[in-house]
Amino acid sequence: MSMNEVLPIARQVLTDKRVIGVAIAVFLYMDFASFVAKYRKKPPKRKIRKTIMSSSPEKAAAEKKPEEQTSQPAS
Repeated sequence: MSMNEVLPIARQVLTDKRVIGVAIAVFLYMDFASFVAKYRKKPPKRKIRKTIMSSSPEKAAAEKKPEEQTSQPAS
């Protein structure tokens, strides 16, 4: 086959509605597949607590121990 015979056939194939539809579908599928492959989930943001503590838990526990000892009745 010479180029003069191939060009009209190639033009008919490339302008067919089914070929164009399949080409668009394949393009969209490949685009979605690359999106899924490259997708990275954003790291979760830490919530900032706006509570004010009077003292740290260790200090609060240390302060309670002497109070508990003094509140016991002496024998």
